[in-house]
Parts: sequence; structure tokens; C-alpha cells
Amino acid sequence: GTMAANGNLLELIPLVALVFSVVSCLWLVCRVRSSRGAGRRSPLLHLAVADIWFGLASCPLVFMRLLGSHVLGTWSKDSCRVLFWSYNLGINTLLLAEVHLALSFMAGQGRRIKALTILQRHLWLIWPTSILITTIATIIANPDSDPTTGPASEICKNHNADVVSCAVFVICFIA
Repeated sequence: GTMAANGNLLELIPLVALVFSVVSCLWLVCRVRSSRGAGRRSPLLHLAVADIWFGLASCPLVFMRLLGSHVLGTWSKDSCRVLFWSYNLGINTLLLAEVHLALSFMAGQGRRIKALTILQRHLWLIWPTSILITTIATIIANPDSDPTTGPASEICKNHNADVVSCAVFVICFIA
């Protein structure tokens, strides 16, 4: 049956939220890029781009949930790895951008000009750091397709992915 016939209209909420998030972040990117001066070095720009990436990478997961595994068929192991990597790159970059914003806010409140300068100068590092964390987590988690007829959200299973990502983040923050 159709989505409406199955009563799954509530499943559309994440998709609508993703669309609004991506559109609003695209608007923010355009506004920040059109501003003069430090627009390209703005933490908000990095946060918005990471949110756009996350939103776009989340779409396949939402569609899997909406359409079900019977429509999408089975995914290859490589497809699952790409999906897992893309989705987690968005999450990890968002987390690092938010940590950067929080540290910048704390440094600003404490009038720590040197700390603000260092944070501003090294803002770009959130991207390679996130790529590294995401790649390590993907290799360790080893996401794989599950051909069984389980819930659609479990078409691509990951093995202890949350534990892996958390452990990698803790190691990076300690180092």
C-alpha cells in the first residue's frame, strides 16, 4: 500500500525537517559568503556547510525508512560504507563545529584574545579532523548490508558504530 494507507505520514516529519534545515543553511551560507571580511572564516559558515552535508547524507536513510527494504532491494557492502561514512562525516563535523563555537564563546566571555586568535586560525582543521575520525570509525564499524527483511532503517547495519565513534572522539579530545 501507499504511505498514507499505512498510516506512515508521521515518517515524513524527518524528511520535512531535513528539507527545512538544508534550505535554511543554504540561505545562511549565501548570507555569510556575501558579507565582507571574515565571512569565509566564520564558524557559522562551517556549521551550516556541515549541516547541509548531514541533511543530504541523511536523505537516503529517511527514504529507506519511508519506502522500506522491499522497494530499495539489498544494498552492497560498499554502498553501506559510503552511506555510513557520509552520514557520520556530517555528524562528526557538526559536533566539531559546535565544540569550536562553544570554545570560541568561552574564550570571548573570558576576553582571551590569544585563544580566540588561535581558534580562528585553526577553524579549518575541523574538516580534516572529521574526515579522519569518520574514516577510522567506518573502518572499525565495518557497516554491512543485511538482506533479511528487518525494519527498513536496518538495511545497512553497522557493528558497534556508536561505541566506535564515541571512542574515537574521546581519544582525539584527550590527545
